[in-house]
This record gives sequence, C-alpha cells and structure tokens, in this order.
Amino acid sequence: MRKPKWARCQIACSWTVPARLQISAKELVLDIYGKLSNSLGDPAAQDYIHMLQSRYILVGATLFDLARVFGTAQTQQVEGVLDQLCANAPWLLSEIEAAYDLLMEQLTEFERRYTGSGLPESLERVCRDLQLHLGIAQSWRGLAEVCIAAVMVLAQDKQCLLRLSRVYGTVTHLVVGLERKAMDAEGKETYGRIVELAKKLKWQWCSLAFHICRLLLDPAGEQAKHRKVKAELSVASGSAVFMELLDSMETQFTELVPFSNAPILFDIEFGFGLRPMLRHAAGSSGDFDEAQLDYIIMSIDQLRAQWSSGNDTEATANDSAIDAEVVAQVQELIPDLGAGFVRACLAYYDLNPEAVIMAILEDNLPPSLAGLDRTMADTPVATTAAPTTGIPSTAASVADESAAESDAPTAEHSALDARRNIFDNDEFDIFRRNTLDWSRVHRKKADEQTDINAGDHAVKSRIMEIVQRIEEDDEYDDTYDDTVQDNAVNDAQDADEFIDASKKRGLPEPAAHKSDGAPG
Repeated sequence: MRKPKWARCQIACSWTVPARLQISAKELVLDIYGKLSNSLGDPAAQDYIHMLQSRYILVGATLFDLARVFGTAQTQQVEGVLDQLCANAPWLLSEIEAAYDLLMEQLTEFERRYTGSGLPESLERVCRDLQLHLGIAQSWRGLAEVCIAAVMVLAQDKQCLLRLSRVYGTVTHLVVGLERKAMDAEGKETYGRIVELAKKLKWQWCSLAFHICRLLLDPAGEQAKHRKVKAELSVASGSAVFMELLDSMETQFTELVPFSNAPILFDIEFGFGLRPMLRHAAGSSGDFDEAQLDYIIMSIDQLRAQWSSGNDTEATANDSAIDAEVVAQVQELIPDLGAGFVRACLAYYDLNPEAVIMAILEDNLPPSLAGLDRTMADTPVATTAAPTTGIPSTAASVADESAAESDAPTAEHSALDARRNIFDNDEFDIFRRNTLDWSRVHRKKADEQTDINAGDHAVKSRIMEIVQRIEEDDEYDDTYDDTVQDNAVNDAQDADEFIDASKKRGLPEPAAHKSDGAPG
C-alpha cells in the first residue's frame, strides 16, 4: 500500500520506542508537539499542515490546552514549544485573534448583565456565570503566562485593558453587595460561597492584566525573550493606556481591601508590584511621557493610602480562597517552608497542594516562585506570586515596602521571629531569655574529672555475661545431644558399642541384660 504524500515527508517525530517507554503519556504528547513545531517550516509539509488544520489537531484551542495541561509543571518547555508553533504556523495567531474577539463579547455581556444598582434575584444564575467566566479567565491567564504571542494580541488593542478594568469594577460591586448579604444569618453560607468565587475571578483577571501591563511597559524586553515569534504586532502606548485607565476608574470606598473592593490598578500593585515596573519604564525607555508616569505613580500612592490592613477585617488577602489547613498540609511534608511562601505557591497552583509539593520536590517552580524566600513569613502579600522578568519586580506590595521603611528594632524582631534553629528557645537562648544559669555554663576544662572509660566497663561486662551464657548453652547441648531420652531409638550398632560410649561420657552403666542363650 502506497503511503500518502504527507506521510512520506521527513517531518514525523523520530525516536527509539524503548527509550520512550519510560516517559508518561503527557510528556510524550508535549514532545510530539515540540518536534512537530520544528517541522512546520518545511515547504514539503503543506499537505500535512492542511491535514492538521482540517482535523483540528493544530488549532488555536490547541495552544490553550497545552498551556492548561503543561504550563504549570513544565513552564520553560511549553514556552519554547508555543513560540515555535506560533512562529511556524501563522494561522494560529489568527485564531487567537478570533478568540480575543469572542472574549470581548463575553466581557461585554457580563458587564451589561451585572452593571447597575441592586443584586440579581437568581443566585444560581450568578454562580453559573461566575463559574463560566472563571474558566475563561483561567484559560487566558494560563496561556498568557507561557505564550508571548497571545499577550501581544491582547496588548495591541488598548480597549482590552480598559474592558478588563470595567468588568473588574462590575465584579467589585457584585462582591461588595454579596458581602453585605452574607452578614445575614440566613444566607451567610450561600452568599459567602459566591463571594469566594467572585474573588477568585478577580484574581484571574488581575493576573491577566498584569501580563498585559508588563508587555506595555517593556515591549522590547519582553519580545526580545521570544525571538522565535515572527509576529509583527505593535502594542499600544503604555502611558496612554494607563492614563485612560485612571480616568475611567472610580472608587467610592475610603478603605480598600485587596481583591474585595479595590480597583484593578491597586490589586496589580498589591499582587505584583506595579510601581517598580512604571519606574523601570520611565528610566529605560524614551517612549513614555515621564510626567504621565509620575502622575500614575502618584495615583497609585493615593490608592495605597486608602488600604485597610486591619486584622479584624474578614475580607483580607489571606482569606482569598487560601485556607490555613491547606498551608498546614504542605508544611507537614516540607516543614522548612514558611507560610508566606506556601501561600504564594498555592495561589499560583490554584490551591492544589499536591501540585505545590511535587513542584518543590522536583525543583520545578516557575521563576516567579523560585526567586522568593522559602522561609518567608505569613504576610498579606504571601497570597501572590510576583513574576521575575526583565522588569525588576520582586513581591512588591504595600506590606513589603512598609517593612522596608520600618525602624531597626522592628526589623530585628522580625528576623528573630523568622529564624529556624534547633536551639531556639532553649535555656541558653540569650535572645529570648533575660537570665542565664552560669552554673550550667563551662568554660575551657570542666571542674569535675570524669572517667571516659566508665561506660566502656559496663558495656564490656554485659557483653562477657552474654557470651558466657551462650557458651553454657552450647556445652549443655553437646552433652545431651546423644543421650537416649523419651524412648528414642539407639543409633549404636550393638550393645557393646553403646556401653563403651556411655563409659566415655561418664554415664552410669546400664543394668545387666540377658544374653541370647539365657533361659527366659
């Protein structure tokens, strides 16, 4: 049977089967797409490419699936595969643009449905819509983390970030209204569950907006990391987008709570550190209006001034879908980790403790988490992971900078709280105790002379006692092994040999027995 033309092209993946039996099915799928991406540039593969499109093997949805399945555990490998696919398969960008148009329609419909005064009557409808948009947001956020081409599609339209901001504000008003309803005893559980769902949605949109902001503020640096992407997409002007974003953003709250009633710019600053990105953009590129960037930074400072970090507030960042029991589950297996670092990992891995543990044990954390201090204490910023990119952004947030600006005694106290040592809080810990028992402290040679061999004598006596007991048992066994007991059958050939053997062993002679000729 003659093979089809596309099958004869030298574009198929080649490997030895036994070597590939050791890897999992998922890794094999990713490897197939990786080798496939290298072969798409072959002019002889056009028929094969048409087959891949017609059978929906390599379409825009494929990028979302690869990012969702492999993006968390194998970030760098997926980035390389998706870069090559987008570079060698231009139709994928067209399908991403079509998916972006659909996203804008979905955001518009959500904004139209929930904008206005009052809460919707059907909580079931609200829960269903939030779950739908949470899945959409997770898909786009996952793709944006590993595919620069997808972020470029989003960033080339300045309306994308503005639309995200408006929808973010709609969800914010929805959260505030639901939180008020949750205070009632009757619907507390139902409303509380929907509130947590809405906060998760805000986190996903905030993360997606961060990736767009990062490309807007440093387009040359981000695109330089992905030279394989041949798409010539021009991004919108970063400073102009942020100015329009500030003009359209409104907040009526005097105290802001992250991911609850705060606007999207504040949550990006709280979660990822927006001000360092803005300062870096102002200093490294001449394309930005320095006066506009200063105004944006000043506006973010004003939002920070409205931040309420009271411990009595239920809607804090640590309560945004991260439970203390899940943190304890990870720390039980890896006790050296700080609670803040664990919360950052859980926020990145969608509250999946198994994925967090596997990533830590396999040393496969993404760069945004690998750069964090693993003993980081539990702070409000621990729920977020600050990606470390070309822009110098650590876990920049309000709490981090407040700690840096604090006085020396506070910093010293924090260092003592965060230390991990087997001698912490013992009787000689001068950092925790004001007094010290000097009679327990010996300098140079000890006063009392001790016999270093005292323990050896006791051990030696014990060993000799055991050896003597074993020898006595062996001697007893040798003595009575050949003795006739319990009517045992005599192994001697005749009576004379038995008598001789008994004499040699010092046993009494047996009673006289009758001879064969004696009368009976």
